[in-house]
Amino acid sequence: MKLFYHFRSQMMKNTVGFKTKLFVFIYAAFAFCCTSAYAQQTIQMTAISGYAPVATWIREFRDYFIPEINKKLAVTGKYKINWNQAYSGQVANVGGELQAIQKGLADIGIVVLPLATDKVGLYAVSYYTPFVSNDVVLISKTIDKVAQKFPDMVRQWEQFNQKNLVTLGVVDTYHVLSRKAISKAEDFKGMKIGGAGPNLLWLQSMGATGVVAPMNEAYNALQTGVIDGYFIHSGAAQNVKLNEVAPYHVNTKAGGASAFAMSINLNTWKRLPDEVKTAITEVSKSFPDYLGKAARIDNDAGVKAYKDSKGTFVDISDDVRKQWAMSMSNIAQRWADDQEKQGYPGKAVLKAYMDEMRAANQPILRNWDRE
Repeated sequence: MKLFYHFRSQMMKNTVGFKTKLFVFIYAAFAFCCTSAYAQQTIQMTAISGYAPVATWIREFRDYFIPEINKKLAVTGKYKINWNQAYSGQVANVGGELQAIQKGLADIGIVVLPLATDKVGLYAVSYYTPFVSNDVVLISKTIDKVAQKFPDMVRQWEQFNQKNLVTLGVVDTYHVLSRKAISKAEDFKGMKIGGAGPNLLWLQSMGATGVVAPMNEAYNALQTGVIDGYFIHSGAAQNVKLNEVAPYHVNTKAGGASAFAMSINLNTWKRLPDEVKTAITEVSKSFPDYLGKAARIDNDAGVKAYKDSKGTFVDISDDVRKQWAMSMSNIAQRWADDQEKQGYPGKAVLKAYMDEMRAANQPILRNWDRE
C-alpha cells in the first residue's frame, strides 16, 4: 500500500511538472506568434507616373526614393511598405497623375507641373520666368522655400486632396532639337516646335508656333513632320533618343524650370504612422539633390549621344539671347495677374521668387517682377 501511495504521489508530481512545462511552452509559443504577427505592420501604397522608368525622374524615384524609405523603416522593423509601382500610364497617363492621386486611385506620384498650371499654378512660377537660372536644384528648392511663406501654395494642393512633399526638376536649361539647321534668331520663324506647355510661350517672340506635345510623343511627331523641333533638355532627349530624328541641337541657354512635384493623397498621409511620415519626409528632402546629380549625368549623356551620332551643335550667342529675352512679352506678369484673378497672391509669389534668385546671384537677363 505504501508503495502504491508513493507511486501515486510521484505520478502527481510528474503530472504537475508536465503541466507546468506545457503551460510555459504554450505561453512562449503564443508570445512568439503574437510578436511575429504584430511586430511589423505592412502598409499598402500605390506609386504612379504616366512616364516610363526610362525618364530620369521616374528611374530615380524607383531606384532611390522608394529603396531609401524602405531602408529607414527597416531600422526599427515596425513598419514595411508594400509598394505597387504603376508607371507608363498603368493608372494615369502623363498629366493625369494629379487627378488620380486626388481620387485615391494612387497614394503617391510625380505630378507634371507644366501640365497642371490650371490646378497648382503658383508652383509653375519658373515656367513663366525664363532667362533667370540654369540651376534646377536651386529653382526647385526656391519654389519650396517660397511656398513656406505663402499658405495659398499649400492650399492649392489641399483643394485637390493632396500634400506636396517636394518640388523637383531635371531641366538645367531648355534646348531646341530641330530637324533643320538653325544659326540665327530669324531661323525660328514659322517653325512648329513641340514642348510641355507654358515654356512654348518663350518661343513666340522668335516667330515660332508652339505645339503642346508630351515628351513620350516627341519622337513620332518629329519623325512624321508634325513638328519641326522640340523644346527639351538634353537628358530627356537622350532618354527618348530624339537625336535619331532631330539632328540639330540648339543650345539656347534659356534657363531651367522645375517640372515636377511629388504629391501624396491627404487621406493616405493622415493614416500613416508618424515613423513612416518621418521617413518619407526625410527622403523627400534629400531627393532634389540626388535627382539633380542624376539629371546632370543624363544631360551629359544626351550631349554625348548627339556627338556620337554626328549631330550638329549650335550655340545661341549672348547677344541673341538678350534680344530674345527682351523681345518677349512679360509672360510672368500675365501669369501673376491670372493667379490674382483666381484669388492667389501671384504678384507676391513672383517677387519672392525673383528676390531669392537675385540673392543667389543668378545670371538674370530680365527682372520680370520689376516691369
